[in-house]
Amino acid sequence: MAESGPSDEQEAALQAAADRIDDRDTAGAEAALERLAEYPAGRQQGTKLIAEAIFAARDDDEKRAIFDFLSPAVIASLHFVSGTNGRFARAMMMTSWHDETAALLRAACDLVPDDAGLAYQYVRFLTRIDRPDELKRFIDERDEMFGDPANLMALLPGTGLTAEQRDAVRTLVEEMGPDTPKATRLLAVRWLANHGMWEAAAGAAHRLGVKGSAFRATGMLLDLIDEAPDTGSRPEPFEGADDVYLRRAPESGGLVLLFGAVGDANLLTLWLIDRYLAALGLSSLIMRDNHRMVFMQGVRSLAPDRDGTIDRLRAIIDDLGVERLYTLSSSGGGFGAMAYGLMLTAERCLCFSPVSRIGGVAEHDPRTPVIRERLERQCPPAEWDILDWIDRTEHRMPISLYYGRDKAVDRFHAEHLAGQPDVNLFPVESGGKGGSLLAVAAQRDLGEVIARAFDLESP
Repeated sequence: MAESGPSDEQEAALQAAADRIDDRDTAGAEAALERLAEYPAGRQQGTKLIAEAIFAARDDDEKRAIFDFLSPAVIASLHFVSGTNGRFARAMMMTSWHDETAALLRAACDLVPDDAGLAYQYVRFLTRIDRPDELKRFIDERDEMFGDPANLMALLPGTGLTAEQRDAVRTLVEEMGPDTPKATRLLAVRWLANHGMWEAAAGAAHRLGVKGSAFRATGMLLDLIDEAPDTGSRPEPFEGADDVYLRRAPESGGLVLLFGAVGDANLLTLWLIDRYLAALGLSSLIMRDNHRMVFMQGVRSLAPDRDGTIDRLRAIIDDLGVERLYTLSSSGGGFGAMAYGLMLTAERCLCFSPVSRIGGVAEHDPRTPVIRERLERQCPPAEWDILDWIDRTEHRMPISLYYGRDKAVDRFHAEHLAGQPDVNLFPVESGGKGGSLLAVAAQRDLGEVIARAFDLESP
């Protein structure tokens, strides 16, 4: 028998909560969400209502009104599951008042100190806005909660996990079965991949059935990695770092600097790209942006700032005896790939759906406020736009830029660079989740695209 849908009473409770949120009625919303929570999945519906209200806001003033109405009690009344509620997490990032948002989430956590799902949201938020000291204090205060390996899966690289804690999570994943909740299986595989445990992630994905579009971009990436060429060579942590990985080709035809995306960068994306780079005889240096600053603050394990990172990269390039240098990235990491390529005089650059400018574009790209707030404090406006980097750099570097013609945010960033003599734009139908990179890879064209962009022989 098919499951029945929500009752009329639950639908009425849902509408009442939505109305109170629309009215910015804090007390009324607290009461309405409490009533909604009495019904099946009602607390999860409340989470979605908050997220949708934020995404529906037309400008910062409307978003601010929503955040001003939110109280710790409203947040604490919602239902979070570790590894899910991604839309709510993204909604929390779509503002320029991160101090207030962090305080709101922390106060909500204090109201329900045993709520691991809410703690997960707070931990991820602190990670995304690069607050390592606050994050460490919170984890230390919740030592019993984070003594559970299942809750450690909320932590990304760069958050101070010990080797013992990493081993505990890996053991937990090895003990999971296909009957483990779907969200937990997805989180487990992503956690392994994001900590550079490539083979363990692939093995867990097969064993736990994390494959295909049912598991969103992660499942699609795993399918594509299975189908990609495999030389057997794997990236290894560079000098013990958790944000830099090096793979040296036996007879390298060049080195590719691979820049991870902003936010919870899925290293599976970079592993997929690296499979094709290895097949082309190229070495790779994979970097992730733990600062969440499109690499404008540098790479944490390499140096304390960007200038130091550039100096360190030059030294690494010299030590490796690199004769041909390339840069490559997808999404927000594309800003770093283009800027660093110009600074390091790379021969060529390849980007998939990159960010090309940061300041004053929130109406076109809602992801940028999380970067802009800190970028404004640390970098002059001339560094917020790739066009300015190109204009003031003597080095000419051909840039191949693939973007989703069916995605407005992709078109905005690509068209911003239209008309530049060194920029070649390639529109593709991206469709679904994953953007232009997955679209190209799904057509089995990724190796050809890389070879063409870097002026190499096809694999």
